Amino acid sequence: MAPILRLTALSTVALGLLLAWPASATVIHQVILEYDDDLDPFNGTLEHSSDRIEVPTPADVNRALLATLNGSGHSASGAVGRFGALGLTGFHFSPGRLEASVSISDDAIGNPFSVPMRAVANFIIDGGRFDLIAGSSNPLQPASITWQLDVYSEALGGIFGPSHFQSFLEIESDDFLDVTLTAGGADVGAFKPLPNGTAVEMPFSFQTIDLGILPGGGVIDLQYVVSIRTEAEVAEGVFFEFSDPIDVSGGSPFSIEFLPVPEPGALALLLVGAGVLVAAQRKAAWPRPTWTRSQGSSRRGAGNAASSSGVEA
Repeated sequence: MAPILRLTALSTVALGLLLAWPASATVIHQVILEYDDDLDPFNGTLEHSSDRIEVPTPADVNRALLATLNGSGHSASGAVGRFGALGLTGFHFSPGRLEASVSISDDAIGNPFSVPMRAVANFIIDGGRFDLIAGSSNPLQPASITWQLDVYSEALGGIFGPSHFQSFLEIESDDFLDVTLTAGGADVGAFKPLPNGTAVEMPFSFQTIDLGILPGGGVIDLQYVVSIRTEAEVAEGVFFEFSDPIDVSGGSPFSIEFLPVPEPGALALLLVGAGVLVAAQRKAAWPRPTWTRSQGSSRRGAGNAASSSGVEA
């Protein structure tokens, strides 16, 4: 099945979380865990666990979040630290669907300058590991692990805006022996340690998102949603773990850097200067005529002969 189709449920959950967030200045951390022992959404037993905190500013986040889910042959946990560091882990040895997600939002990130500035978000992915020892009696519906990360801002167009950051992995298997890895969106460097194996590694990496130009004193809101979903009709072992401190500096969920934007006049001056420089370089590269010594002597000799003829006349 194509990855974009398998990601529909995760995208719907992320969008639902966004629409549920209030318009007032609020910071929200949330963890949601679900396990269904039947792949049919209308059958089976659904287990649920969650934790959430909603406060006016990042400074008001006074506790870490922790949600756990344990049952016969399955377990999952999710945590978010006070400053946004997060982790998700889970496994199941029995057929079913397991989903874990974390969402973090801050809708009051302001440009502290009086002039427009370019906003850049920096964060770290600590890494992760996924192992899919599972199969399927239906080759059209293989066992799978899907990881998806979205970072976007309602102030800059939401999930349809130009500053929407997305990355996803699709890991599939139907034979218990080998998995196929499909990656999309921003590259996080995921790889299979063994060419024919059931594991996928996600290495440590730095990530940067250009959020565009924010007017002086303007406010930007950011949402971060990471989801991991596993599905297996027949499973010997499905495992996942992922961690991300989000902020590279600490103290708040998002590390935002504000960079100067050249003024129109300055930009025009830069363009003119660049044009002059290019023209000078081209002129310097033009070929110049060269004269040999013999050519110069013959020309001088011809001139002297002409002068002599003029005197005799």
